[in-house]
Amino acid sequence: MQKIYNEMIFSLMSLFTTTKSRFILLFLVLLASIISVSELLVTHFFTRLILERDGVDESKTKYLLIFFFLFLALTRFGHYLQRIYRLKLFDKSFKSNKKNKSHTEESWQWALAFELSTILGIVVQLIAIIIFFIYLNVSYGLINFFIVAIVLQLLSYLFSKQIKIQKSFSKAQKNNKNVSNSVKVMARIKSGEIGVLIAGASFLLSIGILIYFSFGQSISPAHSIVLFFGIKMQSSSLSMLSTSLMRFARARVNSE
Repeated sequence: MQKIYNEMIFSLMSLFTTTKSRFILLFLVLLASIISVSELLVTHFFTRLILERDGVDESKTKYLLIFFFLFLALTRFGHYLQRIYRLKLFDKSFKSNKKNKSHTEESWQWALAFELSTILGIVVQLIAIIIFFIYLNVSYGLINFFIVAIVLQLLSYLFSKQIKIQKSFSKAQKNNKNVSNSVKVMARIKSGEIGVLIAGASFLLSIGILIYFSFGQSISPAHSIVLFFGIKMQSSSLSMLSTSLMRFARARVNSE
C-alpha cells in the first residue's frame, strides 16, 4: 500500500500547490465520505424503527419518518454541491499554476485530479465503514478490517504493476513504437476487473461470516441488516477503488 500512498501524496502536492487548495480538497473529500457513511446510520435507525416498533412511541413515528426522508434528500443535495464545488476548485488551482501546459497535459492533469479525489474519498469512506462496523460489533468489525486490509494489499500490487505497464507504453510512444489502443485499454481494464473480482470475493466472505455471526445470535437482526447494506457499500467502494486506481496509474504516468 506504500506505493499508492506515495503516488497520491506526490500528485496532491503537484496538482494543488497551495496549502489552502489542499485543505479545501481534503475537506470536500471528508464531507462527501461523511455524507455517504451517514446513510448507514440512517439505515440503522430505520431498521430499528421497523423491527423494534414496540419500543417506539407511535405518535413520534411519523416525525421520525419525515426526518428520515428529509435527511436522505439533504445527503443527495450535499453530494451535488460537493461535486460542483470540486470542479471549481480544480479550475482555480490549475489556473493559479504558472507553468504553461499544452492541451494534452491539461487534459491529463484534470484526469489525475478527478481520480485522486475519487480515491481519497473512497479511502476515507472505507475507514469510516470499518469504524462503524467495529462500533456495531467489535469481533465482526475486526475480522472485516483484516479482510479489507488484505484486499487493499492486493489492489496495491495490481496498481504497482499497472504503473510499470503504463510506463512501458509511454516509453514505447516516445521511441515511436506503435502500441495499439486495444492493448492499452485491455491492460488497464483487465487489472481493474481483477480487482473487482477480488472485491467480490471479499463480499462473499464477509456475508458468510455475517450469516455465521447472525445464526450464532452474536449480532441482532437489526444490526445484521445494517451490516449487510454496509458490506454492499464497502464492496462497491473496493470495486470503484480498483478501477479508479488503474485510471489513476494511466493519468499519473501520462501527466509526467
